[in-house]
Amino acid sequence: MTVAPSSLTPSLFCAEHLAATGITAREGEIERKKMEVREKVEFQLGRAEEETRRLAQVWEVFVSRPNGEKCSIVLCPGSPEVLKESSASGIGSWDLESKWP
Repeated sequence: MTVAPSSLTPSLFCAEHLAATGITAREGEIERKKMEVREKVEFQLGRAEEETRRLAQVWEVFVSRPNGEKCSIVLCPGSPEVLKESSASGIGSWDLESKWP
């Protein structure tokens, strides 16, 4: 025997409708959370990519002087705006507040 939709009891129909509505609401909430997480990840990746590009342009070179003194030199492209000190040996250092190119 088949049951016509009109013969469903009102309480059964309401329960099914409420369940379907609850599932739809939950799916919407999940999608909103996914978008929030995606935006946060994309923001952090953007910052990481920027930092990686900047650091990829910096090299540290270890140098041994004729007098046996060893030192390291950090090289980067561009010209720093503020030269902190210069010496006769040709070694200079830049203020840490200098802007990157």
